[in-house]
Amino acid sequence: ALLEQVDAALSDPVTAARFVVPASDGAAMAWLNAERVIESSELHDDQFSVTVSWSAKQRAQFLKRFETIEA
Repeated sequence: ALLEQVDAALSDPVTAARFVVPASDGAAMAWLNAERVIESSELHDDQFSVTVSWSAKQRAQFLKRFETIEA
């Protein structure tokens, strides 16, 4: 089981991305926090500027769930 987890982690490399999340979209920010991918976030007016480090799988899950956010 542990070997499978290590293999999965190594086969899905992590990349960095920076994008904007509306401050009103608490669900998106909660998802990012739950996945522990946020490197930094800054609130400007009514939106968060977010920098994340995530796998392609995490990115795909996020984009499927939060279709209005361009990440």
